[in-house]
Amino acid sequence: MNEKLHRRIRTGLIAGVAPAFAFLASGTILMLIRPKSNISHLPLREVFAGLIKAQPEAFLSLGMLFLYLTPGIGTLSALGAFIKLKDKRGIAVTLVVLLVIAISISIRPE
Repeated sequence: MNEKLHRRIRTGLIAGVAPAFAFLASGTILMLIRPKSNISHLPLREVFAGLIKAQPEAFLSLGMLFLYLTPGIGTLSALGAFIKLKDKRGIAVTLVVLLVIAISISIRPE
């Protein structure tokens, strides 16, 4: 594989993992500083207000969101590289992977 492709995918993965780690670490530290007996996942609409209030669960929720998005970020990075390389097979496979990711995100178990 092309070195530029590797670099682009690596950059995309780091772009997802680095903020995930930062938010998860911050949330863990806040949780240790201000222990709460009931830490729960926050809905996205409450996360930003929770960040302002320095709620551990807001940091943990946002960290998990970045972690969930990381495969998609890496895949989008690969797609961009395949488009730049004009690799039709790579483009097709990457689009299928993105479709599978999109379907898996949209399916919610009842």
